[in-house]
Amino acid sequence: MSQEKAPVGHKLEENSAFLGEGAVSQESVKSHVAPDNHKEVRSKARALRTIQQNLWLNEENKRLAEELESKDTILGLLQSQLNRELECPKCDELFGLTHVPYMFIGCGHTICMMCVYAVFEVEDGALPHPYECPTCADPILAAPRRDTRTELLVCWLQLAQGEPIETPERIPSSVFDGYFAESGYISEEV
Repeated sequence: MSQEKAPVGHKLEENSAFLGEGAVSQESVKSHVAPDNHKEVRSKARALRTIQQNLWLNEENKRLAEELESKDTILGLLQSQLNRELECPKCDELFGLTHVPYMFIGCGHTICMMCVYAVFEVEDGALPHPYECPTCADPILAAPRRDTRTELLVCWLQLAQGEPIETPERIPSSVFDGYFAESGYISEEV
């Protein structure tokens, strides 16, 4: 035996004698040790792959969580901006079933139906005709019209949030007839 193998062979002989098996050849040791060693190596390799997969999954989960948080932040900002666009500038209520959006024809500003009624009720005897837009103070020379584009956007938003879509009843055009009949303007719904 070479000098390197001599101590191992000597140790094998000592161990064999201790176990009472007598002399054990290197081949018999290899046949008994090698299969177990291969199983152990394969088992450790599987464990290592599992650990690597778990580490990768943890990193991927962390990355996805950060991405989700970033997207939630952006979505929150967009939702906030959209809510500002979809709220009545006079009463700050979101347009919807009770706050149907109406648009003034002259200036294009949109306020809710309740605030439109309030403008005409407050100004009915207090201010001379023409009435003024509560947002920009431009004269209102024609009956406000329902802002169907804003209504549609509100419906899409309700649908996206999983809310039931409730469409408000159509208000007859005669609601504003008393205010604009004398000036010759026609009240029409869009």
